[in-house]
Amino acid sequence: MFKVVAGLLNLRQINLPRVQQFAIERIFRHEQYSPTALVNDIALLKLSTAAQITEAVHPICLPDPNGSQDPKVGQSVRIAGWGYTSSATKQVADQLQQATIQVLDINGDLHGGPGCNAWIRRGYTLNNAKQICAMSRDTRADSCQGDSGGPLIYDVKSHWYLEGIVSYGDAVCASSTAAGVYTRVSAYVPWIQQKLLL
Repeated sequence: MFKVVAGLLNLRQINLPRVQQFAIERIFRHEQYSPTALVNDIALLKLSTAAQITEAVHPICLPDPNGSQDPKVGQSVRIAGWGYTSSATKQVADQLQQATIQVLDINGDLHGGPGCNAWIRRGYTLNNAKQICAMSRDTRADSCQGDSGGPLIYDVKSHWYLEGIVSYGDAVCASSTAAGVYTRVSAYVPWIQQKLLL
């Protein structure tokens, strides 16, 4: 049975007063999700009760569906998650991890460094309207196994926007060959708003 935990930064501190836990009333999976093409990789969870807005728990902004607030190639974004800190050791940190990475050209490679074309060479079809390709320029920061579903966020005039969702990446995290692929949230805002009415 799954549950949602909010306000948690360290796995050993789940009993702190600031931590809120919720049962899940309903899961909305995108109707056109493809587990082979890995597109439309998005789902919504409806909580059984509303979260309380506190210093430790607060909402994030959704981007404009026209993409006007989306980060451009070369701009820095932030990712966070509870996944492996190393794909080699498969260790999970107790503390929530975060990193700054850069948006890459979805149709190109990065001067011989980690790129997006690697996925095209492996037979995937990347869709710039629905996906974001991103990774640290120096290959030392990346999302990893266990981070899927986590956020890619972007600061627009001191407001944080949920611009991407961790979708997939190389089996070797922070690989020197392939960047991470993220679901572009702005493309799904109408779908999200529709599900909020259900």
